[in-house]
Amino acid sequence: MPGWSRSIGITTSWLSAPGEPDHIYRPGANIMTDALGRSRLTNTKRIELLEKDRGDQSHVLTTLVENSKSFTPEQVAQIRAAFREELADAGLRLDDASHQDEAREDFRFLRRLRQTWDGSTNMVGTAVLTALIGIALIIFGSGFWQWISSGGK
Repeated sequence: MPGWSRSIGITTSWLSAPGEPDHIYRPGANIMTDALGRSRLTNTKRIELLEKDRGDQSHVLTTLVENSKSFTPEQVAQIRAAFREELADAGLRLDDASHQDEAREDFRFLRRLRQTWDGSTNMVGTAVLTALIGIALIIFGSGFWQWISSGGK
């Protein structure tokens, strides 16, 4: 019978262009295996289309990035609110000007502490300072354990 294959199936000649072999539909198979008509293209044409698609996609992405380089005022407000919430969760409040001044002073203190440490290590040396800190911790620890063993009196 024309239109039937040896395996039990139906031809789909209505999908094929005139003069092309019929595609066979087999039960469980996808009838639209070549919906874009790629089987009719040469490899050169396929490569040209891929390069054109890549170029078009790159152009679209570049345009999107270039157009989104600035934030809208609403986006800036959202970003600021998100940063403040996260910093508040970490214990750094910046809601009020006094909070900002206190945080600024805290960071200045840390900077002065680091600069003092750097200056001291240049003069004395890290090993000597580490030893002194270690001895102080040992004295403090032994006093603490003595206090514990005496019952906290």
